[in-house]
Amino acid sequence: MKPRLPRRAIAAAVLSLAVVASTTACRVEQGAAIFVGDTRIAESEVSQLVDSLDSENLTGVGDLRAAIVEALVVVEVGKRIAEDTGATPDRDKEGQLLEQLSQMNRLPKDNPVIRLLAEKEAYRPLLVAKADPVDPTEHDVDAMSANVADAIGGKVTPEIRAGIVADLESETGRELTGQRHQVLDYFTDYDVSVNPRFGETSVVIYADQQNNPIITAPIPQ
Repeated sequence: MKPRLPRRAIAAAVLSLAVVASTTACRVEQGAAIFVGDTRIAESEVSQLVDSLDSENLTGVGDLRAAIVEALVVVEVGKRIAEDTGATPDRDKEGQLLEQLSQMNRLPKDNPVIRLLAEKEAYRPLLVAKADPVDPTEHDVDAMSANVADAIGGKVTPEIRAGIVADLESETGRELTGQRHQVLDYFTDYDVSVNPRFGETSVVIYADQQNNPIITAPIPQ
């Protein structure tokens, strides 16, 4: 069962994909979309994945290109964690999601985007498995507040911000904040970056039942 935040933050606003500015230096190479250490994923690979679909709208998926970038990063980082720690991806979860996405979108299971999104969920647990609960920092609160402001198209009131703080300071909030910090640490450890041409993208740490990302880790550019 996935963790649940108290209802205060969810009720405060419907949250959308986190867009959090990275303060790291840009690593740009012509034709490259993503770097994970010495591994270079080309822009053409992302384009080929998008082109494998008749439409960029998939049921259960938000912005397609952002979802593909996130999935590629999660899988590449997850593979390195598996190699370093001996952990294994959750292939049962991968198979379940593959079946679900295939049926929802009426696409064959061998579609490369469907397969990638399912594989992402096999590796995602590895990115947070070693996380410890932590107290949220002001930056964590600011990041979630920025998501709320973007989602509601307006200012985050002191009351809404207080609710965000309370949720992040709860037991579940501290666990999810620790997962966010762990993923950010892995980005540093494995030298992860995304070409700024793809915009600001994140790995989702927690999403609500409507698949709205709530807590995320921004991928460096």
